[in-house]
Amino acid sequence: MKGIQGTSNKTYRQLMGNGLRYEIPKFQRDYTWETEQWDDLWKDIKLLLSDEESEHYMGYLVLQTSNNKNFHIIDGQQRLTTLSILILSTLKCLEELAGCISNLRGLAQDYVFEELSFIAHQSNS
Repeated sequence: MKGIQGTSNKTYRQLMGNGLRYEIPKFQRDYTWETEQWDDLWKDIKLLLSDEESEHYMGYLVLQTSNNKNFHIIDGQQRLTTLSILILSTLKCLEELAGCISNLRGLAQDYVFEELSFIAHQSNS
């Protein structure tokens, strides 16, 4: 390992993109966030969405790497894991919603086709 990276401010998007890989070393504690920590995060997210805050400081994330692509998370694994769970859950919900919309579109098209067929049949009678 090269060691600890230099200090910089990054967004979640910058951290999670570009093929970067994060690993939590075995010596780190298990995931321990409970309702209180999730509630605090949710309140912060609601403030961001309501434009009361334009940014949110999530604390330090200490990473160790040997190649700038694969990182060991030395500090901040609880926050990074929580945000990842939240993002993945949101994406899953959006995917399910898109499937529902697609199904509704198909049903609407079928209904319109049946109605037009009925009208055409009635006008031919």
